[in-house]
Amino acid sequence: MARSAFSDFLQNHCFWLMDVGPVSGLSLPVLTPLYGFSEISSPELEVKTKEIEQANAYYSVTVAQGGKAGRITLKRGASFGDSEFYRWVISTITGDPGANPSTAMLGLGTPIFLRRTLVLVQFFPRRPDLDSAVSGTVGTGLAAALLGSILPAPLEGGIRLPARAWVLRGCLPTKYRPADGFSGTDGGITVMELEVAPERIEEINLGA
Repeated sequence: MARSAFSDFLQNHCFWLMDVGPVSGLSLPVLTPLYGFSEISSPELEVKTKEIEQANAYYSVTVAQGGKAGRITLKRGASFGDSEFYRWVISTITGDPGANPSTAMLGLGTPIFLRRTLVLVQFFPRRPDLDSAVSGTVGTGLAAALLGSILPAPLEGGIRLPARAWVLRGCLPTKYRPADGFSGTDGGITVMELEVAPERIEEINLGA
């Protein structure tokens, strides 16, 4: 059954990805929050199991053999001068953190750390404290909704509170696509895509 947006505190569109890995010199993190992402696939953890057959038993026994972190796909609109996805992939392929073909001849290349730690944060779309403050008067979430509708986007994002976060440790790029195709009749924006493989995923429930 469909539910009202005001009764669900967590919604898909409120997220942010931050690169918390170390940087060198004056370089920004590879995935700086200044750009933003249009879509990020959900973190996924898989338990690796094995079936053990026991003598004189009607059923087999399933035992755990460890875990596996699933790959995550990042998508964002391409912008002029933004080649951070490509630089990270090239550095990984060559094994050279300083590999940056586009600026090597100018002496402007800055090292990229091959494995990076990313933090994915999911925000409340509204302030829960504002919701509770008006729940007995004009309805749950109304004050926050009105406030969000009159504030510019950066300020609206500033009043949101983090709800959950995932630390993606040891991420390595595994696939890069600079565009989703080109068409002479399509007026859509160009979307870049990067697939990363984390070594492990840690979930942080900020409400627990």
